[in-house]
Amino acid sequence: MKRFKSKKSYRFISLGCFILLGVFVLSGCQKADQENVAKAASGNETEVLAKGDEKSGEGEKSEEEIKTLKGTIKEGMMNTIIILGEDQKEYTFERDDEKITTGESGLRIGNPITVKYKGDLGKSSEAQTVEVISMTVEDQT
Repeated sequence: MKRFKSKKSYRFISLGCFILLGVFVLSGCQKADQENVAKAASGNETEVLAKGDEKSGEGEKSEEEIKTLKGTIKEGMMNTIIILGEDQKEYTFERDDEKITTGESGLRIGNPITVKYKGDLGKSSEAQTVEVISMTVEDQT
């Protein structure tokens, strides 16, 4: 067997081996992803989704009932909205502008607001940990 006389040759061959190894590993990962997509498309979608739901616990959340909180906007900050509910309790929600629908006056203190959510409202003054479906703000009359 012929020995390499220079370190450059040895480095070049080592680099080539690492590149080939990387290509084989990445192509194997891609093939596994393609098999999962093929299984989902062929009718085994419920099986694939069920496995994902077991790990993340999302199967239980999707079964929850959508609840409604009605009240008025007490305070609106950059990241949160404080709502005074019809039960005269304050509820703090993280603000997600994509889920907020407003009238012409926008998020004004005193405007009526309806929040649709999944989960149970907490009793603390910290931001609620429920899943907010939508927030609808009406103009004050």
